[in-house]
Amino acid sequence: MNDPKGKFETATEYISHGRLPVRVCRNVIRGVVFLIAEAPDDPPLFVITSSSAAYVFDESGNLVDWSSDTGDDPSFVNQWWSGRTEVVSVEELRRLGK
Repeated sequence: MNDPKGKFETATEYISHGRLPVRVCRNVIRGVVFLIAEAPDDPPLFVITSSSAAYVFDESGNLVDWSSDTGDDPSFVNQWWSGRTEVVSVEELRRLGK
């Protein structure tokens, strides 16, 4: 449902896809800034997820990783939400790659 393949590869494409994230977080890992966009939950169809999908974009705005269900993906959470994570505005996501 939230699979980005064929839909978007950059933050700009993600935003233009029409579904703004419910939360955007910034994390600096080994001196590199990443923004994590948490997608709004989809209404249940056939699959019930424990948490929302999330997409990780680098400073250039490129999609570098994603998870369809962060509640069932501890390796994704450990990699991207470890360290100093702070909530930022959607506007910061819009500025990536510009």
